Amino acid sequence: MSNKREFVLLVIGVLLPSIILAVDPRDLYSYMDEASEVLPRGDEEFQYMDLDMPAYFYNEKYDRVYINTNGILSFGGELVGFLNLPFPLGNPLIAPFYANVDTTLPNDTATIVYFKSRNPALLHHTTMLVHNSFSNHVDFEAEQVFVATWEHVGHFDLKNDVLNSFQVAIIQGAADTFVQFLYPENGINWIQGDTGDSGLPDVRAQAGFAAEDDRTYALPGSGTDNVRHLTISSNINQPGLWLYRVGPLAPEGNVEQPDQQREPSEPRSCTDGGRYKCHSAASCVNSNWGFCCQCKPGYYGNGFSCVKNDIPLRVAGKVLGTVNGEVLDTQLQSYIVMADGRTYTAISPLEEQMGTNLQLTHILGGTIAWLFAKPLGTTVNGYQLTGGKFNHTSTLQFETGEMFQINQQYSGLNVWDQLALDVDLSGQLPVVPALEKLQLDDYSVSFRRSGRGRLQAVSSHNFRVESQARNVSYTLYQDITYEGCRGNEDANAGKDEAMLKISRINLGYEPRERAVRMGMLSKMVVGDQFNPCDEANCGDNTVCVPKPDDTFDCNCKNGFTYVPYGNSDRINCVDIDECAGINICDENAQCYNEPGGYSCRCNPGFEGNGYQCDKFTGHSQPTSSSYTVSTPA
Repeated sequence: MSNKREFVLLVIGVLLPSIILAVDPRDLYSYMDEASEVLPRGDEEFQYMDLDMPAYFYNEKYDRVYINTNGILSFGGELVGFLNLPFPLGNPLIAPFYANVDTTLPNDTATIVYFKSRNPALLHHTTMLVHNSFSNHVDFEAEQVFVATWEHVGHFDLKNDVLNSFQVAIIQGAADTFVQFLYPENGINWIQGDTGDSGLPDVRAQAGFAAEDDRTYALPGSGTDNVRHLTISSNINQPGLWLYRVGPLAPEGNVEQPDQQREPSEPRSCTDGGRYKCHSAASCVNSNWGFCCQCKPGYYGNGFSCVKNDIPLRVAGKVLGTVNGEVLDTQLQSYIVMADGRTYTAISPLEEQMGTNLQLTHILGGTIAWLFAKPLGTTVNGYQLTGGKFNHTSTLQFETGEMFQINQQYSGLNVWDQLALDVDLSGQLPVVPALEKLQLDDYSVSFRRSGRGRLQAVSSHNFRVESQARNVSYTLYQDITYEGCRGNEDANAGKDEAMLKISRINLGYEPRERAVRMGMLSKMVVGDQFNPCDEANCGDNTVCVPKPDDTFDCNCKNGFTYVPYGNSDRINCVDIDECAGINICDENAQCYNEPGGYSCRCNPGFEGNGYQCDKFTGHSQPTSSSYTVSTPA
């Protein structure tokens, strides 16, 4: 159906390499004078359009394109509904901005419109665009252009408080096909919809391509927090414009980048583009070696990845390897209460003997404890150093001669904001009686810097096997490597060794769930001495009492009493009105309540200190006497 509603998008002229301004919304391709069609409102609509000539895509040809609500074009069939998955999705696809789009609301300005055109001006413009970008395609002639525009679209669930606008053009020639993505200035204002029934957060918007055989190609930042920067970056030297050759390609080939444009250099400062490398919840800070990113208050991480510091987080990954000659292929899941550094790790499914023995690999839970330990004072935990991207190698050398190696590769947050890892195990573990619950005392590990982006630690541990009245002892060697910001690394170089303190360790194999579980509490401190009350925030009129296990209690000062209120880490201590109860004032005195105590004042005609008042017998007027009972802190 034809749509003549005015839309302030004009066909742009020939793109000159010298242009560096961002894409103006008026510089998108216009559908005003085209036989355009509009996608119905909703959150999972689709329509298709038959092309007058086939589009080459990877090593296939397609003559029908499907337009889907959620910022994506597909071949071979529609994509109904939003699939909360990373690419590929099972269909060949072109995704300018695949996200959970919702245009259901009837009163907003959202529209999704598309057309195919042989307009000479449009064909000339797209032909020159290819000539200026691909040196091997100066003979290319555009014969048809298909354009789809998402204008002022909101997100699931029925939200239009922030809106996105973007466009995709399929540029078709007799023997080649190119795709252009256009992201106007201020066009991207949301990157994921609200959390749906699954409980998982939406995958952040993805931009790129997927072939029928599941080959994929992603634009910079796709599926991450930085996808919002597609409006200010480019592969053809004009912010917001992206151009690719998509077919025909060799069976093992992938989407091709332009070769006529100057490759952008890596930013050297915040003003040189470094700020766009930082997470949206981080600030860019210049240093002698370039720039670093620092998470804003309320978040922590390395600045390139920031997570809210009071929201639970999950870790998930595969565990593969060989243990005592037996092949292992299982899964690891961990749940972290970030506010206080508590971690709960489970590996399953496992047979009884294997699961019992794997209690000895508590370092799998210990690494997660290092990542999310509660930092005290000036220390930082593992996530603040690495942003969740690092390699961890640990070697367990048992007194009985067994050797065991664990390689952990953490690859950062995945598309569902879960920290992803892969674990490889190899070697021999001492055999522990099946279903035995091992005991491990609290311990501390000192990490030292052995180079830029490298930490090492050596520690000794003893597991108690209660049923056999024996210990299993071993030495643990840890080696952690990561890519840190040089400015931050140099700033931390002279600091004392960081001490990881792990307590409340709970290990065990659960036969019903076929899982080995590892729970612990962790904190990171400087050196081996610290006062837990230094980090306490007990509240007004309180005293902090340190405990031997590096925790603390908050108690009310004398003269105050605890009254429950609300959800808070602080306690509510209110003044006790001693005058309403037992006090030491004389019967010939008045009691006056004061914060944290009270005072006694002799009545007129009496003299004394308040707690002992005698009738005045002198000839002069008696003076007021009082005694204040104050309560020590």
